[in-house]
This record gives sequence, C-alpha cells and structure tokens, in this order.
Amino acid sequence: MQNDIIQREKKFYTLWENSMDAMRLTDSTGVIMMVNEAYGKLFGVPPEDLIGKHFTTFLKEEMHTGSLSRYREKFQQRQIPLYKESLLHLTNGETVWVNILSRFMENDEGEPMVLSIFRDITELKRREAELQEAKEKAEAMNHLKSTFLANMSHELRTPLINIMGYAEILIDDAVDDSSAEMLNSILRGGERLRDTLNSILDLSNLESSRTDMLLLLVILIK
Repeated sequence: MQNDIIQREKKFYTLWENSMDAMRLTDSTGVIMMVNEAYGKLFGVPPEDLIGKHFTTFLKEEMHTGSLSRYREKFQQRQIPLYKESLLHLTNGETVWVNILSRFMENDEGEPMVLSIFRDITELKRREAELQEAKEKAEAMNHLKSTFLANMSHELRTPLINIMGYAEILIDDAVDDSSAEMLNSILRGGERLRDTLNSILDLSNLESSRTDMLLLLVILIK
C-alpha cells in the first residue's frame, strides 16, 4: 500500500514538473501552495517567488479587481468553474490569454485545495482576431462592390432604356430597309448590353455569397 502511494506521488511529480501547461495549487484563501516551472515561465517569475503569495500578486490590480474575493467565495461554495477562458494582465506589462481547467483535491492533511491548469492560448486568440478583421474587411469590400455595381447598373440602364425605346419607335417610321436594319442593330446591341449588366450583378451576388461561405468554413474548421 505504501509503495503504491509512493509510486503515485512519483508519477504526479513527474507529470507536474514536465508539463508544458502551467499548474498551480491554491488554498481556500487564494494563497499559492505549489507551482511548476511552466507556471513561473507564464508569469515571468521564478516559481519559488510565487509560493506563499496570493495568486493575484502578479496581476494588475486595476484589471483584476475582486478576483481574489470571488475566488474565496466560490471556494467556500465549491463552485470553482471547471473550465474558463481569461485574459490575464500581468504586472510586467504583458497580457496573456489562457484557458483554465480547475478541480478540487485534498492535500496530505485532508484539506481542500484547488488544482488549476493553465494553457496559453494567446496565439489562438490573435489568429481569431485577425480572422475577424479579415472577415469585416471582406464584408466591407463586398458591400462597396455591390454598391458600386448597383450604381453603375442604374447609371447605364437609364440611358440604355432610353436608347432602346427610341430605337423601337423609330423602327416603325424607318424609311427603308437599311435604316430598319441599323435600328435593329441598335436594339440587339442594347439587349446584349442589358444581359451583360444582369450577368455582372448576378456574378457579384454569387461572389459575395461565396466569400461569406468561405469565411464561415474557415471559422468552423479553426
């Protein structure tokens, strides 16, 4: 039995010290009882300098007001969130996005503690922000293009309709076949131009929908 306990402790400490994720043990008051090397690197502070201090010590107070009191209250109620994302504002001026997994456990004396595991997701958040910015730019460009094409269509359609209308009227009064053929040529050219305008607008709408679908697909895949 004793050997099993020793083996479990060895496995725990091996995992603790070699983990790429930052790990922290805190008591009911929010005092740090234990951290691993990854946690020290995350905060830019030697692990030994963190032991015995409140976990908010190396966070900007003005950005994390009430964090400690909320932790103590949730600890007493056993309602520490199992998972959350948080933006940490460090006293060294850096900001770090992390997701945090937490669970209650007991120390050797049977006292409750909270084990929290932090994973740095700053780069992921940066890419998400870039993707959102690209999406907004694409939407703005599509709106601008659609507005331009709609205006262009209106500006071209109005004189085109007039030209085609007058051509139809003049055909009835054509003095000879040559004149009628020229007027028919004007009408055929006008119809082709009208069809071209419709095709351009249809293509614009299709590209706009395709852009939205591609952006949505990228977001879902990510």
